[in-house]
Amino acid sequence: MEEEWSADANEAVELSLISTTSGKPIATFHPQFTYGIFGESENIFGYKDPNLQISFAANDMKCCLDFSYEDMMEPQGSVQAENLEAIIAEFLPDDCEKDLKEFQTKIVQRDDTKWSPPGDKISEYTLKGKTYEVWRSTIDDAYCRDILKNIQILVTFYIEGGTAIDLEDEEWTNKRWEVFFLYEKSATNRTFIGYCTCYRYYLYNPKSPDTSRIRISQFLILPPFQHQGHGKNLYNSLITHFLTVTSIQEITVEDPSEAFQNLRDIQDLHRLTPALTQSDLTPLSFSNKSFPGADIRSRAKLPVRQFARVCEMFMLQGIEKGDEKSMKAFRLLVKARIYKQNKDVLAQLDRLERIDKLHDTYLHVEDEYKGLLIAAKTAPVEEEEAEEIEMEKKRSANGDGGRAAKRARVVG
Repeated sequence: MEEEWSADANEAVELSLISTTSGKPIATFHPQFTYGIFGESENIFGYKDPNLQISFAANDMKCCLDFSYEDMMEPQGSVQAENLEAIIAEFLPDDCEKDLKEFQTKIVQRDDTKWSPPGDKISEYTLKGKTYEVWRSTIDDAYCRDILKNIQILVTFYIEGGTAIDLEDEEWTNKRWEVFFLYEKSATNRTFIGYCTCYRYYLYNPKSPDTSRIRISQFLILPPFQHQGHGKNLYNSLITHFLTVTSIQEITVEDPSEAFQNLRDIQDLHRLTPALTQSDLTPLSFSNKSFPGADIRSRAKLPVRQFARVCEMFMLQGIEKGDEKSMKAFRLLVKARIYKQNKDVLAQLDRLERIDKLHDTYLHVEDEYKGLLIAAKTAPVEEEEAEEIEMEKKRSANGDGGRAAKRARVVG
């Protein structure tokens, strides 16, 4: 009976972007995760062919929930169908509408020809003849909060372990948050493509008490627009913006997924390559005390570990095949960094085990870098292109005896 009345929540939930000019769907797609709403099994119980359709107005992302099903199970004692509307309503704004046809009619009747996102436009780019804009706002802007209320459910659907921002927090806290909205612009309207949230936090600097770090928190490109270069453009736009803010000294990322780390690594490598080339950075020129050109890291506003990864990738791509002397120097400097980062853990191992663990971790990092360098040369890298990059990593690893499958990882 359980199987008869059980449905995959990821398939049952359907998301749509609705055109504000035609009232018709621009794109329809499904969640990647629903465990945050329906539990670890990601199943809906008590219905046959349930359909939870969440439609969003393509510009301000106002939403409508339309629920339908073929049949609902009759209560059997304490066993009964879940109240799906009540369950999912907790993740939607209070003004979410319930009648889809009425919702479509309303958004078409609005005059949105002069509508614009909250805040200020900070950049613009063109892809395949279409124009895209990045707008920056803050959560203390009521209009920005309204849009975030509409899209908070996307965090649950697409960011593993992600949690919604408390939009009703104290005013000083809300001012710490910055939001970057990405839109496609046409002659008559705008279409939401994705967004990123960031927040400032304390950085001790006795010479300049106003300095801070910025941390990238949530970063999302909607599924219909992935693998097209939008993630790269959004990331580079916000980095360019933060580089102009003198009070921000460091740009960090909050618990990045492997896929987002791939995007970050490659874009930071592209950004720093001219400066690293000019500094003539090679494994043989490396000093155990510090990377040459620490001022490069300061100007790039990168944390120490991220700057080290970028420098290591830059050096690895410059080593010619058969140059064992440079490879040995590269291996030693990477191992030195890994040991320093994981000293407390490695110190608990006996000497031979510590050597093996350190070497295995180095091999993993080398394979990772090779895959990223191949991906950087062959295709635009999106934060969602983890599978493609993993394939490149495996190809690289297979050329070294398939060793990647045997890695014991500490921290790269």
